Amino acid sequence: MAKPQTTDPLAALLRKQREEREKEAETIAVDATVAPPATHATTATVAGRVPEPLRIATVAPPATHAAFARPDQHTRFPNEYLDHILRTLKPNEQCVLTRLCRLTWGFQRDVCKVSLGRLAEATNVSKRVVSDCINTLESRGFIRRLEPDLKNSNKLDRGLIIEMLLQPVPRARTATDASGATHAGNATVAGGAYKKVKDLKGNIEKGLPSALDATNCPDCHGTGFLMKREGDKSGAVKCKHEALKKSPA
Repeated sequence: MAKPQTTDPLAALLRKQREEREKEAETIAVDATVAPPATHATTATVAGRVPEPLRIATVAPPATHAAFARPDQHTRFPNEYLDHILRTLKPNEQCVLTRLCRLTWGFQRDVCKVSLGRLAEATNVSKRVVSDCINTLESRGFIRRLEPDLKNSNKLDRGLIIEMLLQPVPRARTATDASGATHAGNATVAGGAYKKVKDLKGNIEKGLPSALDATNCPDCHGTGFLMKREGDKSGAVKCKHEALKKSPA
């Protein structure tokens, strides 16, 4: 007679647990789905803010050169002044000397009266700087200070009286100064022109035919002044036109 088959309870329990795990694994494999690919946000918006519209940059129009209101009013400067004298001066001294040239040459005269305050305002520097520049320019022989006018009843007319020692560019002859033109007998000479007439007579007495002949001077080439150098310093001196005196009339 055969023995009944017996089962080990521990083996049966282990088999049951293995079957349950396999069944659970099959269920997970069937239900698992792949997540769709992530998409990038096209226009990210911040909560509470509306995105600003695209702005197109505009190019500024080309700058135009400022035109002078009165180009016919001007002051003539010798090339030697611009090319040789200015480069020997400091920027502040250049401004002050050029302003003094404007106040003398610009009005066809050799002397001007101006205060330190007006010079400082015109050159955009302080009064102290203007005073130092005038001292330097006078020591270089470009200008000469005369007796100041400090007692004028009108305060606006008070100031320094400065003589410009540099010679201006000779004025072009006008139609009324053409050869053969006659001047009125009762014509009056301006105050600034009187000194020039006196100098002209002095030149004639010294042997110069006329002031116009000075434009042919080989020493100053008609500018009226020479650059004289002593050691490391240089300055302008009036030309005596010695070469013209020696040349035959």
